[in-house]
Order: sequence, then C-alpha cells, then structure tokens
Amino acid sequence: MRPSFYFSILLLVMLSVVRPALSAESNAEERLSLDDARQYMLTLINRDRAAHALAPVVLDPIASQAGQVHTEDMVLNNHSGHYDVNGKKPWQRYTEAGGSGYVAENAFWSWFTENDDGRPESDTAEKVFALPAVQSFNKGAIEEAESSYYNEVPPNDGHRLNILDPAHTGVGIAFTMGSDGSRFRFANTQEFTDNYGRYTNLPTDLNRPFYVGGVLAAGWAVQCISILWERAPEPIAPEAIEKMVSYKHPGKSLGDYFAVAWSKQPIEVRTVNGNQQQFRVLITPQKNWKPGLYYVDVRAQPNGQKPVLISRRTISSY
Repeated sequence: MRPSFYFSILLLVMLSVVRPALSAESNAEERLSLDDARQYMLTLINRDRAAHALAPVVLDPIASQAGQVHTEDMVLNNHSGHYDVNGKKPWQRYTEAGGSGYVAENAFWSWFTENDDGRPESDTAEKVFALPAVQSFNKGAIEEAESSYYNEVPPNDGHRLNILDPAHTGVGIAFTMGSDGSRFRFANTQEFTDNYGRYTNLPTDLNRPFYVGGVLAAGWAVQCISILWERAPEPIAPEAIEKMVSYKHPGKSLGDYFAVAWSKQPIEVRTVNGNQQQFRVLITPQKNWKPGLYYVDVRAQPNGQKPVLISRRTISSY
C-alpha cells in the first residue's frame, strides 16, 4: 500500500541538459512515435518496479492526455515545473481531462542544439519555439529521463519514490519536442494514478446540493469524503515556475463526511455485485463558500488497513 511518507513527499522537478542522447543526428531507427515512446517508457517503469517486486502499472490514457497538455506548456513557454502558466496543478489538469482517481506527477525537461555547442538558451531566446507536425522521440532521451527519475538518492528522491509506490495502478506518459529551428526542447511527465473505484460526476457549479458517490473495488471500504478549497489559480510567469520545486496540497478544509453512524451526516453505504461497496453522501454548499478551486477527496481503507487517498477531483468555481 501507499507508504506513510507519501503525502508529505516533495516531487522535485528534474532539470537536465541532455546532449548526446538527444542529438538531432540520431539514427532513424532510434526514434519512436509518440505512441511507441509511451509504450517504451512504460516498459522501463515496469522494469524498475519489477526489480522491487512491485506489480506493473498500465498505461492510463486519460492521465496521458493531461500530461500531454502540460509537456506542451513546458516546451512552448520554456519552463520546468508542476504548475503551468495558467497556475494549474496536476490534480486540476487530470480532472479536466476526465480523470477520477488520484494522480501524482513526475516532470522532466531538457534542451539541446543541433551542433551541441552548449550555448545558453538566452542566446536564441527571442526565437519562437513551435511543435513539429510529426513528433518523434529518441530512445536514448526516454532512457535518460527514466534513469534520472529512478537513480535519485535521498532526501531528494521524490521521482524515484513515485515510480516505486505500490499503490499506483496506472501511469499517464507524455512527451513533447519543440524547436526554434536550431535549438530543441524536450519534456516528459509521468502521471501515476491510483484507480480503485468508479465515481459519480461532479457538478460544474456549486449553486445547489450534489452527491458524491461511487463504487469501490472489492476489498475497499470508504472512510471519509472531504471538501477542500483554495484560491483560483492565477497566471504564473515561466521564470517564477522555475523557482517552484513542488506543488502544494490544498490547505483549507470545508468539511469531512465519515462512514460511521455518529457522523453528523454519515456516508450511505451498501454492498453490490457480491463484494463491492457502493457509497454516496449529499454535499450542501454553504453560503460562506466563495469563488475558488474546490477539491473533492475520497479516502478508503483497503482490507481494513490504514485509509489512503484514492480520488481527488476539482471543481472550478470562479
């Protein structure tokens, strides 16, 4: 299950200058399409997990879509981080792509030149970067990104711990390459997901009461549903994103709903399909709820063990 340090861990951004592995003169057979690049990185991730006797993860198309939005933002706007230039974090991007479980992001960014002359990026910063119509990726670059994550050492080993988290069931994989004609930027994200249930849709506004519910996988039992709030995201300059080494959990709790009889508004539960738990609770927005970004968290217990966060979705109310 998810290690106890999971929620306090800082997922650091890996900024790396990758030169020979990303050479524009690489042999054609070493380059992969986006789909093939995703599959290749998936094999590397599962190789590293297998070395620690961990179950493999499967490719998550929704999380891949969310990651793709972010890698394009990183390449086109010249930054490396977990925030995008609109101020959004991985949880919001994942929700907007249609994700309903929990997501944790690894991010990697690098640059190189055709001649590998080592010129600082500022030498050509005035040129506009664009995305090639056909995206292809060097196998060496993919291996470099995975090894950079996996070979981290404590205490700065957030990427490695994410790869080796037993709770993860899926991973979204995204790659983007951009160029200004002579210089290239390469970005990758790994969007690890925990998918242990199916959840009802959330409202697009908070003008009326709504249910939070779903059906959990066999062996899982809902423990708590939480509503949290933070200010609406605001645009962030790329240079400011560079200084932000992590993304923060929302800090303001608006209410917790528990699956116990003594709760003020207990979660309703029942067994379906023989061994799965169905749950729901009615959430009534309060008059003091103000515009911002709302989070809906679901914590559940696997086979009676310590509860873990298995779903985090956002509602944009601004």
